[in-house]
Amino acid sequence: MLWMVVLGAIVLLSACGSTAPSVTSVTATCTPATITSGQTSQCVALVSGNGSYKQTVSWTASAGTISSTGLFTAPSVTSQSRPTIVATSVEDTTKVGSYQVTVNPSGPSISSVSVSCLPTSI
Repeated sequence: MLWMVVLGAIVLLSACGSTAPSVTSVTATCTPATITSGQTSQCVALVSGNGSYKQTVSWTASAGTISSTGLFTAPSVTSQSRPTIVATSVEDTTKVGSYQVTVNPSGPSISSVSVSCLPTSI
């Protein structure tokens, strides 16, 4: 009889909290949202779900480069572009979040300035 009570308790305890982990959404954001060619923007992902799911994501960028830690480096552009940054859940690769960073071209750089006056003497 005691073994039945113990067995029943084990069955009840194993049923508690047996929800399988699941990711419900991934949201990505990058700061700053607008940069110039060659500058960087730090991207972060918020992974939401149920149970004990993994919070990690993998990163991809449609242009430029992005590190495994979400540091995006803008490509060199001659006109404004909007590369898409994508964070994909490692737990459930069907769950993704995306964000578009605005990349502006770098302005012209001034390497020297010369001044001349005419007439040269008064």
